[in-house]
Amino acid sequence: MMKALPWKIILIILLVVGLFGAIQSLWFTAGKGDMLAALEKTRQELRRQGFKVDLSEFNFSTSTADQSRAAAITFHNAMSHSSQPDEPIIFLPTAGDDSALVIWRQDWVKTGSESTDWAKVRAALSGNWFLLDEACAAVLAGPIRFDLDAKKGSAMLLRHLGSLKNLSQSLGARTVLELHDGHPEAAWSNLLVQTRLVTAWETEPCNISYLVRFSLSRIAFETTWQALQYDRWPDEKLAALQREWSAVNFFTNLPETAAFERASAVQACEWFRQQASESGIPFNDLLKEARASPTSAWRDGKAVLNRKKYAVSDVFDDERSLLLYFQKRELELRAAVAAPDWRTMRGLAGATNPAPFASPHHSQLEAMLNVRSMGLAMQFLNKSLLARAAEAETHRRIICTAIALERFRNEHGAYPKSLAEISENFLPLPPVDFMDDQPLRYQLAADGRFLLYSVGLDGTDDGGKMPAESQNNPFTPSGRRFGGTVPNEDMVWPRAATAEAVASLRQTELAEVSATAEAQEMSEAAQQWSSASALQAEAESVLSRAPDESINQIKLNGTLLSARLQNTNAAETNALTLLELLTLRRVATDGEPEAVTFDVPMNYEALTNLGQLNLYVDCDPKNISENGINEGMVELNRATNGNCLLVWNTIYEAPGKHALTLVLSADEPDEVPATLSRLGGRFPLPPPFMPGAPRRFESVAGPALPLVVSNLCEFSLGSSHYDTNTGAILHARLPEANARYIIELNTTNGVRLKTITGTTANGEIRQHWNLLDEQGKHFTGGWFNSVFHITLPDSGRTQTLKGP
Repeated sequence: MMKALPWKIILIILLVVGLFGAIQSLWFTAGKGDMLAALEKTRQELRRQGFKVDLSEFNFSTSTADQSRAAAITFHNAMSHSSQPDEPIIFLPTAGDDSALVIWRQDWVKTGSESTDWAKVRAALSGNWFLLDEACAAVLAGPIRFDLDAKKGSAMLLRHLGSLKNLSQSLGARTVLELHDGHPEAAWSNLLVQTRLVTAWETEPCNISYLVRFSLSRIAFETTWQALQYDRWPDEKLAALQREWSAVNFFTNLPETAAFERASAVQACEWFRQQASESGIPFNDLLKEARASPTSAWRDGKAVLNRKKYAVSDVFDDERSLLLYFQKRELELRAAVAAPDWRTMRGLAGATNPAPFASPHHSQLEAMLNVRSMGLAMQFLNKSLLARAAEAETHRRIICTAIALERFRNEHGAYPKSLAEISENFLPLPPVDFMDDQPLRYQLAADGRFLLYSVGLDGTDDGGKMPAESQNNPFTPSGRRFGGTVPNEDMVWPRAATAEAVASLRQTELAEVSATAEAQEMSEAAQQWSSASALQAEAESVLSRAPDESINQIKLNGTLLSARLQNTNAAETNALTLLELLTLRRVATDGEPEAVTFDVPMNYEALTNLGQLNLYVDCDPKNISENGINEGMVELNRATNGNCLLVWNTIYEAPGKHALTLVLSADEPDEVPATLSRLGGRFPLPPPFMPGAPRRFESVAGPALPLVVSNLCEFSLGSSHYDTNTGAILHARLPEANARYIIELNTTNGVRLKTITGTTANGEIRQHWNLLDEQGKHFTGGWFNSVFHITLPDSGRTQTLKGP
């Protein structure tokens, strides 16, 4: 135990701290007058030169009409939770070094980490179709401006950025969907709106806003490539799209971003000064700390005084330095945007690696600004603002040239052998690569497909090689973010992939997806069976549990819960207790052994209005073990007498004795009661209630019932569904190592699809069906049934069982 310091020592410490504080007080103001004078002189000089130094000099307010259009554009995102597939579509999936997949010609769609089908894309968009139409009308109605509060500076809210990115993705999805569905006019309308998100947006001078704009440019570039693979666009449409892209300038107002940052930095300095005036030196806290640790108190006291000194005087010096720093940055940007090409631009100061702000005071302000800069650098893929603008400008030029090539083909019946053949009527300006001021690279293949590309930021001609799929995919760890390109790759308008390349790509992808799915199913099945075995070992313990008779007294709004659930139309003569209502009563049916039916003497309508039933297998609902919970796959129906019929699908359970417990859980008070009839589904574990929302009653459990499952196999849950692209996995565990089996796969109408025979010596049946029937036709019926004929030669047992 530490001995408290004598009062004399504490007094000496206080005197020293007080003396130090007095000295520091004089130190605070030393040189402050000179700093203020230098700051004011710098402000006046910058204003005289035309530089903005205050946020009051910026006005981002818009007209009522602009605000109305902006609301329609962003409302789409605010109200939509599923305006596109789970992962956005990859609009330019590579199919080789210099070719890409025309996705709208395929029956599958490439998304972030997998493929999906058009039905899912259509379903995702359909719920939001009207809002998308409203947003489209708003975009086409005039310039795109957003009403923003410039006085907030770097804290200005930019809620519209996410909406714009989402809207562009959705419009791209609608474009390719309409092309796939054979609606070119609708596809063109969506493409034009997506283009105007780039060309009509008057971007506020914020780095992150320009980042999003450049991202929209990339998305539109890829969607435009897809659209121009449709070869019957009339010249007037192509000319109109070309005019849109010809008019945009990605470098306009870029220097203004430095001006706004400068004014925002001034505001940050003022914030530091206000913090200093509102806070004093915490002498009481330092005194308490000194009693425990004089060293810590001395260190913390110095830190407090240094921060105080910075806020009182040194911040004026930093403010002057920031004014000059961002003046230099603005001048660098002005010089850069005047450069004719990236080759010239990247040689200018600050074009590729802007110097960070450095303060001689090592302040929190310096740290805050540089952390923000590092965050932006990560989002910019470690490229500068100017590099991303150069990419957007290059995309613009490639699009204009590609449109000119399509217009040339419309008139002459074929693409030109060189870009020099394109007349000024189709391309008013020469097709120059912004990256190196040389003509864009153009190659026409013998089959009539062309390749058009820029050398990219590194200035090296790689022959029009596209990034690898993992780099081009924005949803992989190594992929691009926010629509950027890989630094050392060309920027390519690729050839359309041949049918052979598409087939090869699809085959490779499906093989990879299938291998991943099989590995995942194997892992999940092993976990399922391990957990089930561990729980089954606890069955006797669960069966020995005495029922909780206290639940019979549970009331709901003053009435016994059992009375609420009572079925007065049933043959029961006496009122049943809640425990009796939760007692499973087996009913013999012709569905056994795969399906076991229980009569639950509750009123079906009353139950579905109050809560839900769960069937726990081999686990005590009141004492969950480390092995977790096994909930039976059940279906709940209404019996003819108004009771509940619970059908338990046993094919996913291990053979042998089990303990079954019926659990009643209440719905949320504000939740619309859901029907409990979930064919082929598994009931979820009763969820915990939201904090502050009381349950109507706690989950209650009935008595445990013993039941022996006589099935000769236990199916994996992964066998209950299949993928239309990769097929179905049929996987089951057997009680013996050796077995022979015949699997019959039938349509729901009983028509035979496939018969599979096999043997196993490892105690498992595992078959993969590629969905091809006996005639080699691909099954597309949605649902199919399976029947397993199993023979265990070691014990002589046989069984015919309905499978998943």
